[in-house]
Amino acid sequence: MNSASSVTLSAAHKDSMFNSVRDYWKKQCIWVASHWEGSWTKREDRLGFNVRPHVFPSRSLATMSLNRLSSFRPKTVFMNSIADSPNALWVVFRDGYPLTDRNHQDAIVKLPTSSIRYLLGTEPIFGHSLAEGVVDKTRVRSLSASRIRGPAVVFLGWDESEAAITSGTYTKPKSASDLDGKFYLALSVDKITRSQLSQIMEPSFQFCEARKAATMQNPFDMYILATARSMLDWNNRMKVSSERDSFKLLHSMPSLQFCPSCGTASHSTWSGWRRCCSSLLPGVDNTGRESCPSE
Repeated sequence: MNSASSVTLSAAHKDSMFNSVRDYWKKQCIWVASHWEGSWTKREDRLGFNVRPHVFPSRSLATMSLNRLSSFRPKTVFMNSIADSPNALWVVFRDGYPLTDRNHQDAIVKLPTSSIRYLLGTEPIFGHSLAEGVVDKTRVRSLSASRIRGPAVVFLGWDESEAAITSGTYTKPKSASDLDGKFYLALSVDKITRSQLSQIMEPSFQFCEARKAATMQNPFDMYILATARSMLDWNNRMKVSSERDSFKLLHSMPSLQFCPSCGTASHSTWSGWRRCCSSLLPGVDNTGRESCPSE
């Protein structure tokens, strides 16, 4: 009887502890929600920089309004019209650090194409072929909105206006001029010297550590920063250096820079969202090599 009684008391005690812990965390969540927009001065002082309490990363990424235009990313002519559009805005990263403006609480800097065009290399921006400066017109998959030379570039998306959603041009646009709203792209300047960057650098501009910069952004810019940072990092880790031959097996380079199917160096296609094996490029000599399984 005593033994049974002790077991019953032990189970009841566990239930009581569970309920207490649950109620405690429920109260904590309610407190955080009610004070989310409150004064965070003490926390700002302790961290050493301003914290925007309205930024909630998971909420920012889940409710983003940027249209990635995934069906248009492989279209070279269309993507070049976006990159050259006066409505195109670029965010710049160096070694994973976004370019921010100290005068605006480290908000990420968005630059027009005219400001950063000299950093992108020779025309075209997308659609590189083996011949430098020549736009690919073969429409082969391995050259769909491709970049073989120059810094990594990623198309992030289109901030569509309300009018564009209901207009007829929304479904079948011919170029960027058919779409109302801003276009966002990301550029990596890891291999570009600081003297070359002087043309775009204002006194208040700085490359800020990404995690710190993330706390300073509004939800929309948080999404821009997160997408740009992750996609540029992925491309840079797989990027073939322009100082080396992109079409030879380069065992001295990190393994992530090679096609996972055959080991040949890879290059960027689909406006930065896809990697393609360079052995599939038209004009590449594949004598003595088996066809890549990714073909």
